[in-house]
Amino acid sequence: MYVVEARASSSAPREKIWEVLADVPRWADWGPWKSSTFEREGTPPPGGVGAVRLLKRFAMTLREELTAYEPPERMTYKLLSGLPLRDYRAEVDVFDADGGSELHWRAQFEALPGVGGLYRWQLQKAFEDITERVARAAEQR
Repeated sequence: MYVVEARASSSAPREKIWEVLADVPRWADWGPWKSSTFEREGTPPPGGVGAVRLLKRFAMTLREELTAYEPPERMTYKLLSGLPLRDYRAEVDVFDADGGSELHWRAQFEALPGVGGLYRWQLQKAFEDITERVARAAEQR
């Protein structure tokens, strides 16, 4: 089992962090994706439990299904397709912090022998980048 996690602090309140996280159609505005949308809405709509997000970057399309949705504190999701990983599960937590908030993004997964370390390294860099981008986007709202 491989684990990646990243944290970012923001001067924005956690409700603003949550606004950024919940607004999937605008993820491409602040994130590394070419496009971001919902394939299926969840409960509550649009991005609650059961929602499927589509995140496109280069020739890759990630499909992620929300498994928990607890505004403005926590969401969890699983990867449905897009990377050759097994049992990919992730959680995103938003906490109040001194004068703002803190974002914590963590994932765990299994991979074929010989490639797990590479994916862990790539995802670690991606998580560090994405958490910082979310924190800055929340500050601009």
